[in-house]
Amino acid sequence: MLPSILLQFELALIGFVLSLLTFVVQIALVIWTYSDATDNSSYSAILWAIVVLFAPLIGWCSTCCSAAINAKRPTWLTDTAQGTYQIPRS
Repeated sequence: MLPSILLQFELALIGFVLSLLTFVVQIALVIWTYSDATDNSSYSAILWAIVVLFAPLIGWCSTCCSAAINAKRPTWLTDTAQGTYQIPRS
């Protein structure tokens, strides 16, 4: 019993550390983009920082939407004339 609890704790700890590392890298990218945009961009630096902050969210949403759109219908569903699906009767 005890080894499985330790294994679960270790996996949770690894997940937490990876999440924290991802968060730190994201914040570092925002800070770096802001400082670079203040020197090299004609656009607002805060605009670039917001774009970098929310770009992963936009990518995640587009991936989920494209997966939902491109998902294949189960083979056990039949297409009716109205464009709806029905479970075939045996």
